[in-house]
Amino acid sequence: MRISIFVALVALAWGATASSGSRALADDDLVQAAVVNGVDAPKGRYPYAASLRQNTGLNLHFCGGSLVHRRFILTAAHCFYDSNGRRSGSAYLKPLVRIGGYTKYGPDPGHETRRGISVRTHAQYSTVSEENDVALVLLDRPSTRATIRLPAASTLPAAKFGDSLTAIGWGVVYDGGPSATVLQEVQLKLRGYSVCRQYMPRERWGQNSMICAGDPDARPRRDTCSGDSGSPLLKRTTKGRLGWDRQVGIVSWGYRCAGDKPAVYTNVARMMPWIKRTMRNMLAAERKRQLHSRGLLQAQDVASNSSSADAQ
Repeated sequence: MRISIFVALVALAWGATASSGSRALADDDLVQAAVVNGVDAPKGRYPYAASLRQNTGLNLHFCGGSLVHRRFILTAAHCFYDSNGRRSGSAYLKPLVRIGGYTKYGPDPGHETRRGISVRTHAQYSTVSEENDVALVLLDRPSTRATIRLPAASTLPAAKFGDSLTAIGWGVVYDGGPSATVLQEVQLKLRGYSVCRQYMPRERWGQNSMICAGDPDARPRRDTCSGDSGSPLLKRTTKGRLGWDRQVGIVSWGYRCAGDKPAVYTNVARMMPWIKRTMRNMLAAERKRQLHSRGLLQAQDVASNSSSADAQ
């Protein structure tokens, strides 16, 4: 049985121990992800790295993301649902967004802060199967940081099977352990669908939104772990220029941290039609809201456009 451990992530952020009800010990329990056996990322290397935080006084980090447009953060849909599969409240749906930061908490002169004013999750996201685990956060104003490149639309991932990719995040450094204090990076091998199927035969590999990465036979095992779902799995540029990294996946779920199976990511190339359409619709809805606030548009037009965007 798969379970979400969103409640466990909040408990860990508070320094508490999650109960077995929110983080069971069965081999097939689903976990959300960050970096195990990685290294401190070079400062300033990932200007598009985003930390989503509850818009409460504590501003607790709850998920990662990536700046894919001056107004948009790409992240995972499950970041906005609780452990029972219910939509989260306004503390998550109107998040504070820290972009280009290095430290998880405390002073960090390298980051900028924006406010999320609207969130869209994929209409076919499943809290049971975790298929279509993708979401977009619209920022209140444009970011000045460099964006990560998005791939062309394709059913295949935007990297070759067997390629070494990079995952980044601020989550726990081992299963049940403490969170990283600075941004971590780790190299993971993108696995072919046949290999993913060997480890996880129940999934519809090649037919759905999922890809897998990691090498359970490597020592030490490197993986993603609890605490930073929504962060990018990427192909680093060879051009030596910021902003040329290409996003391949979104950290989604796995079976234990650095365990005996690869971790699972959302295939961004497969999600590109939804990403482009949803960004366009969200920007159009925001423009109409702004016009309405200036008295240039009828209220019913705003409501109609918002309903259309919500349905995407």
